[in-house]
Amino acid sequence: MVSLPFALGGLRFPAPLTPPQPHTPHSAPVTPHPASPAQHQMGGGSFNLTSPPGASSAAGGGGAGGAGAGAGVSASPASPLAPSPLAPAASPHPPPTSPFTAWPASPSLPRPSPGHHPSPRHHVDHKGPQASAATAARGAALAGRAGGCSPGTPLAVSKLEAMCSPAEPPPGAPPGPPLAPLQRFLACVYMKRALQRFVHQEDYLTMVSTDATSLTFRCDTAGLAARVALHPQHMQSLHLQLTPLADVKDNWSADDLQVMEKFFEQRVAIAPYRATALQGWARAWGAPAAALPSLVALMRADLAPVAPALWTLHWVLRIPPAGPLIVPAGQPAVLLAKHKILFFICLTRGETQLVLPLVYDVQSNAMQIAERRDAQQPHLNAVNLHLKRFAEFNQGHGECILWPAVRDLLINFTLPQEAPQAAAPPPP
Repeated sequence: MVSLPFALGGLRFPAPLTPPQPHTPHSAPVTPHPASPAQHQMGGGSFNLTSPPGASSAAGGGGAGGAGAGAGVSASPASPLAPSPLAPAASPHPPPTSPFTAWPASPSLPRPSPGHHPSPRHHVDHKGPQASAATAARGAALAGRAGGCSPGTPLAVSKLEAMCSPAEPPPGAPPGPPLAPLQRFLACVYMKRALQRFVHQEDYLTMVSTDATSLTFRCDTAGLAARVALHPQHMQSLHLQLTPLADVKDNWSADDLQVMEKFFEQRVAIAPYRATALQGWARAWGAPAAALPSLVALMRADLAPVAPALWTLHWVLRIPPAGPLIVPAGQPAVLLAKHKILFFICLTRGETQLVLPLVYDVQSNAMQIAERRDAQQPHLNAVNLHLKRFAEFNQGHGECILWPAVRDLLINFTLPQEAPQAAAPPPP
């Protein structure tokens, strides 16, 4: 019988005695090798009594008997008798796969799992009141944000499917293609944030206030304060509300304000929700005060066709791919340079569409076609000739010529006819 003393808390207790197992000719021996007295000692912390000598030397090899018996024998990495790499190197307890732990009445002590790690909350709880105060301050900062630390709302699967399924625009939203309500909401939030960035970039626009669903800015040149906000009920459309400033309250009529608000809702903040089109609209606010009424007249003609007109007007806020190669396609279609304004309009009649880049000079009160000399087009030359002829007869009126020139194009412009074919010579 073997007695194994264990050290626990400074006290030494004898281990329970294990009765010997009888050996019969039909039973396998208890160990493949005879146990030496050196293996029964406490030296080096080797407690494997049934493993071959190589296992004891691999487990520690601190005892003299284990070192002598295990010379030249090494444990296979795949062997269940090899020590686990996750177990502590100096642990006096045998690995779970050791035959020693399979004995009945084996004196095995509970050990922590090799994969056990303390939770993050355990670290926070043991860091003291400073960490708790920092965590509370961080939570308060998140709660101050829009939607920060807000509790989740349970949502049924049917409701989620309805939010992600294409549907017609809700009441109060401008007409448009069927889109998912969630898509409209995210697009409106994106456009609002893009407009907020543009307001900070432009010198002629001043930010007044902003929150999660709206922003308010001011344009001193136009004498207007604008508030852009999501629809208060369904949050699927953007709406503009204009208020004249106190010192220029009489410069704008109620009809002009309504036209600008309607143009933003039905021509700017609509699908496919282009931020560059929104930037082109924001740039129009920087036009000189003398040209702003003409730009409002362009908005009115875009919303309601001028009668009697040969062409239908569409104010292009984003450079189309079919436009003249003056500005790369996709860029904002309104450019301000000192005293000149570059903008694009599209004239439509039947299946014919003309994209016209127009430049208005504020100082000379003249308008012409902006085109590259190496890429002249016949219809652009015809429009330019028509504008020059109109300017000759309307130069002395003193009013801004921008809208009157465009209106004359809508009513009187015709495409140049092709040269007639030469008549066939008479027969001899």
